[in-house]
Amino acid sequence: MEENCAWLKMQAGIGLDIAARGPGSRLMGFDAYHHVGLAFGNDWPPLREATREMLRLASD
Repeated sequence: MEENCAWLKMQAGIGLDIAARGPGSRLMGFDAYHHVGLAFGNDWPPLREATREMLRLASD
């Protein structure tokens, strides 16, 4: 499935949908990371770290 472009887009869309709901939604924030990670595959670890760093800098 990871080679299927439609599946990858679906995973990205699910991740964005969960993230857009914001805090207090029924789904946990981890679910957004999970689905976005599936969408990006091996490219996800460096993107995840860059995102974490941006969020850390924004909260300072």
